[in-house]
Amino acid sequence: MSLGFSGLMGMAQEEAKRQFGIDFNTEQTSNWYKMSASIIFALTYLEDKFLSLKAGRNIYTAQNTQLDDMFSNDLVFRIQGAKSTGKAIVTGSDNTDVPLNSIQVKGTNDLLYTNITEGKISGGTLTLQFECMELGVAGDLPVNNFSSVQKAPYGVRDVQNQQISGGLDIETDYEYIKRYLETIKDKDWSLPAILSAIRQLNGVISCDGVRNNTNTDGVNGIPKKSIKIVVDGGDETDIATTLYKRIHTPNTVGDIEKQIEMVPGQFETIRFSRPKTTTIDYQYVIISQDKEVILQLLKDYLNSTKVGDIISTEEFRKQKIYGYIKSNITVLSINFKKSTEADYKAFIQLNYDEKGSAGAGSEVSTL
Repeated sequence: MSLGFSGLMGMAQEEAKRQFGIDFNTEQTSNWYKMSASIIFALTYLEDKFLSLKAGRNIYTAQNTQLDDMFSNDLVFRIQGAKSTGKAIVTGSDNTDVPLNSIQVKGTNDLLYTNITEGKISGGTLTLQFECMELGVAGDLPVNNFSSVQKAPYGVRDVQNQQISGGLDIETDYEYIKRYLETIKDKDWSLPAILSAIRQLNGVISCDGVRNNTNTDGVNGIPKKSIKIVVDGGDETDIATTLYKRIHTPNTVGDIEKQIEMVPGQFETIRFSRPKTTTIDYQYVIISQDKEVILQLLKDYLNSTKVGDIISTEEFRKQKIYGYIKSNITVLSINFKKSTEADYKAFIQLNYDEKGSAGAGSEVSTL
């Protein structure tokens, strides 16, 4: 059940007071409220899995790698930090060996730097690559801003830097959440990712589904903020667990219910459906010495159709004729219809919740 803006804001206010004290100001006039409102407003347009616990936490309490685990399911990864690097000139006695990481110098920013290349001093100098020992943009330094040598091999007298740059701060939780929301706000690509994961499970023959990522009931025939997945084959617990790990919506729709334990003692109900079987009738014109073989292959083809499949003569040829039998076919023309429909067509498409089975076949003189 979606809590909406007020419910989500209430959760955030409660957590803020728990973290910062009961007197912490979360009123509408506070800076905290103004900063939080835009994120929470965006959340109301997303799939609201965040209302449920994910690995025992929600979006307001998850931190660091817990957020990484939640968001990486949608292939949105935290921007990692980088260390500042650049060249420096080492001055000293000729033939002095400078091994890797044997020099440490302090910058005017009070950060330490070490050499990440090695060499031997010749002609009184040696140019090496240096790297800040900490992540972040604070490690960037202008020319000649090494202030002191902290350690160095005997024979090294001085070290002075050229431009040091390239530092990058690791993305904060706030920045990560904000970018995640902006990335997926209007996207619908997580449905294919969910279907792909389920199709890889043992025993799954096929699956399909629909989502309603809006606040309006009835879109795609399901309630607001919900998803319906239809799976043919596979273990029910495996399917439900895989679905739970990848959705961000509070409502899964279907006639099969499984209780998934999120953390010890806390469960969530995950629903999905099995496909209904739709009988496919067909009319055919077949002129071939292998007519009976072809008719049997046609029945096999219809009985093996998967959810959402397109059924046509050409698909039948590709799946059951080409490369499977050598047959002298003069004419092969077939029209199809669902048994609940009146008219035959050159092709039909099964719905996302249907798989086919062979129905009545009738031979005609022409189509």
